Amino acid sequence: MIEIYKSAWQHFRRNSGTMLGLAAMLYLLDIAKAKWDLSAGATIVPQLLVVMFLHQMVLYGEKLNMIGKPSRKLQIGPFLWASFVIMIFAGLATVLFLVLSGLSQQQMLRAWIIVFLVFYYIFMVLLGTSLPAAVASDRYNPKISLIRAKSTWAAIAGGFIVGPVATGAILLAAVVILLNTFGASLAAFPKLGGINIFGLLVDFTWSVTGIFISLLGVVVLCRAYLRVAPPEILAELELAKQTEA
Repeated sequence: MIEIYKSAWQHFRRNSGTMLGLAAMLYLLDIAKAKWDLSAGATIVPQLLVVMFLHQMVLYGEKLNMIGKPSRKLQIGPFLWASFVIMIFAGLATVLFLVLSGLSQQQMLRAWIIVFLVFYYIFMVLLGTSLPAAVASDRYNPKISLIRAKSTWAAIAGGFIVGPVATGAILLAAVVILLNTFGASLAAFPKLGGINIFGLLVDFTWSVTGIFISLLGVVVLCRAYLRVAPPEILAELELAKQTEA
């Protein structure tokens, strides 16, 4: 558990400028989505790219730079297509089941969120090593990923719980407590040109913590993948880290 947080913090601190830049980009996308009433799908591609860059940073030990040409091409096409098909099928199957269940619209929405989160967790536990494998240019094969899951599922399942899930739950609880305690004071905070500067800072801070939580999940997946990666991939990653150092 400690190693997960230690590794994530080291990568975050080394790339602090890039991390803040990525958080700002996602924050601005959220503002644009709310202002122009865009669908959630409008931010999926940027979010996926952020996750891919985080994997690249952890696997290769690279110091990322948002400005300039990427140091290497991300080989993520097959994984993205396979994940898209699986998630769409699971989403449609869940919606069909809930519609036939006779629940109210509000109950179906709550149930869908819970079912989706559970399915996503299981999906990442079983096939999560495909993500770092794709970034490392390892040959993508769902069957190989499932075989690897026999050796990695416990580490991923436990790592997710003590890492991003625990951190996210604690931070969410802290935000709820702070809002309930100081919500009225925050709403009355002096505004500059009609903009609540303090509110913007709070929202941006939440975006930064979101990046760190994602980084915790990336560290868990990368550590699990490195346990089962082919020798030639391990050699390439080690050489890249030595070169970067």
